[in-house]
Amino acid sequence: MTKKTPYALLILLTGLILQLFVNGAGSWGDIVGITQNITFCLMIVSIVVYLTVSRGKKAQ
Repeated sequence: MTKKTPYALLILLTGLILQLFVNGAGSWGDIVGITQNITFCLMIVSIVVYLTVSRGKKAQ
């Protein structure tokens, strides 16, 4: 589905950001929470980079 419309990843992006807010600041207190939050942040960054690159390729 993302090959036709890469913007379908915006749903996942919204869910990851929401999950970070739901976890809250207290989740950064233990190693499992830190690992989970860092994974969410890396996924968010990779989705943003992918959408930026795919939009740049489409413009060319």
